[in-house]
Amino acid sequence: MDSRSQTILEYDKIIADLMSLSHSAPGHDLCAALQPVADLATVQMRQADTDDAVKLILEKGVPPLGGISEIRPPVHRASGGSVLAIHELMRIASFLAAVDRIRQILPEDGPGDRIVYSLIARLQPQK
Repeated sequence: MDSRSQTILEYDKIIADLMSLSHSAPGHDLCAALQPVADLATVQMRQADTDDAVKLILEKGVPPLGGISEIRPPVHRASGGSVLAIHELMRIASFLAAVDRIRQILPEDGPGDRIVYSLIARLQPQK
């Protein structure tokens, strides 16, 4: 989509509204990076994902996303042997508790054709 079309459609306002609904820094960044696409297969896949998410919200309610935050930097540092501060450990614990709440609401054995269930099934504890 050319910039003139984006201006006419107020694409920047749509993205700003979407960003305001994100619950985490990574979510905010993903929203900001969204760009229109012309590939029909990609459009259909994204629409199916959105439809799946809307159906899930209508069936189960809004998922409990409280506690989801950016944990990649401290996790990366810890994997290199660094010692984390208490607030970083608390943020990671809060993130893991949020993942557990989501997994309880959305069981792994949900409908096989639903993208959300396949993503939840990928959330496995590391041993």
